[in-house]
Amino acid sequence: MNFDRFRDGPDSESLSLRNSQEWKKLLNVDNIALQHYVNEDLLAGIGEIIVSNIDVNDKAVRANILGIWENGDYRLVSDYIHAFDVDSLTSDLVLKSLHDSLSEFQINLLRYKRSVEVKMPDRKSEFVETMGEIFSIDDDSSTLKILLLEEAYRDSLEELIEITNGDLIGFIESFYDLEGRNYLVRQGLVKKGVLPDGARIVTKRSNPDKEGRFRTEQENILGVITKLGLSNMEDFVDLGIGEHGKAIRLKMIKPVAVLVDSITGFFYSISPHQIGNTLEELLVKLDSAERNQYLADARIILEHLYDKGILWGDMAPRNIIVNFSEGVVEYYILDFEKSFLRESEIEFTDRVEHCRGPMCVEEFGAVCFRDEVEKCFEPYFAPDTWELSSQEQISFRNPKRELMAIFDGRGEEVPTIGDYNRLEKEVMEVRFPFVENGKVHYPLDISFKVDHYLGSDYDRKTTELFMYARSIDKLGGVVGVLSGLLEMVDNAFLLQDFNNLITGRSNDVNKFTQIDSFSDVVDRLYGCVGGEEDFNLSLLEIQRLMN
Repeated sequence: MNFDRFRDGPDSESLSLRNSQEWKKLLNVDNIALQHYVNEDLLAGIGEIIVSNIDVNDKAVRANILGIWENGDYRLVSDYIHAFDVDSLTSDLVLKSLHDSLSEFQINLLRYKRSVEVKMPDRKSEFVETMGEIFSIDDDSSTLKILLLEEAYRDSLEELIEITNGDLIGFIESFYDLEGRNYLVRQGLVKKGVLPDGARIVTKRSNPDKEGRFRTEQENILGVITKLGLSNMEDFVDLGIGEHGKAIRLKMIKPVAVLVDSITGFFYSISPHQIGNTLEELLVKLDSAERNQYLADARIILEHLYDKGILWGDMAPRNIIVNFSEGVVEYYILDFEKSFLRESEIEFTDRVEHCRGPMCVEEFGAVCFRDEVEKCFEPYFAPDTWELSSQEQISFRNPKRELMAIFDGRGEEVPTIGDYNRLEKEVMEVRFPFVENGKVHYPLDISFKVDHYLGSDYDRKTTELFMYARSIDKLGGVVGVLSGLLEMVDNAFLLQDFNNLITGRSNDVNKFTQIDSFSDVVDRLYGCVGGEEDFNLSLLEIQRLMN
């Protein structure tokens, strides 16, 4: 197990930076792209990478790096270092891009040109008229197909195609990932950038592990737009006044263009970059009374969608962006991969099954306490009413994968609905946030990352590990250990990616080393499940090694 936390003997320059007034200031200033990941080991690692690539003894350089840190995305430091090697005008352009989107486009373009190195490729592109043409891939064609959904974006996209010799996809892939809570687990799929006219955009690439989902989402978006009457970008649904006394407005984030790269088979959507916190980020910051007010808004949104025949299978606090203006709260909804549309309103039994899916426990329960979730979504989500002794078959169309995996691991091939309900209630005890020693723990943050980094089998192991730890009053200790190890994994990803941006090389060895170390710990603790003495000794040893 690797517990070095990236302390491999920093040189004197990095120590000088870390001990300087500028570095102390750095520690106390949130960076927009690191606000959910920042820790001292990560900042030390970033400082060590910076000082090994640019002369930090130059006061102007240090001041400029701090300016980027305070006012922009820390990854722009890599652009600054590259620009510094070119000329002062180019490095000044990086600083200007912090406040000017047209300059930001120029920086995006320079980054793209570095990525193609010798010569920008020459690719054909064409605008098509229908969604069907996007999803009808011609194996013999390398033409980039673009379906334009908002005419206002045509000129800028055409200009970009000309600038890049048709390599719109290469330009998109050179964007930075869109920051956010847990964004590392979706590296490369959702990115942020700027068009030639300064319009800020977010791009989403189809996930090769979820075949067909991208097409389903695009078709669902068009259907939801029709049902809600949100055909224009500025349209909204007035949902009345919330408990907070403000007007509730429902809006959609919808694509302005959909593309297909016939060479790779990847699909892309381009949407406006809507600035704002997600509801997930907001709920974590608020006190209980305020959380309940905004959860009440979420219920109002859910009921409106149900009444319109929309079963939003992707409803989650992370898929709702919140904006505030005078007397108004605007909710922008996005992500419709797992949604279903009906001709009439959603029936009660389907509403119950929807809330028994991931939405209540795994999504809202990631950041809200159980009583808050039950209050918000009753009577659809009411665990105290579940039948625990029924011998009937499981009637849900899509039983939870993680529960069925636990049944399979126990050798229970045909569980009843009573078995299912009892197991889910048991699992729920290790899903929701809990407070121990004055600190809030979020076990689902761990499960979410484990599922993405290591797959469903380790997700099952981690859940069973939590269940056993709770039974012997060690849940807080196990969650603390795994959270600390995942912080090391996150640090490895962030530091390696930052170093790759500066060096132009791709080296992911340290990422995999840290993931292997994490899986070793899960395996070790999981192997002790059922033996309390061995479990406690292993946990203590791991805690000692980490400190």
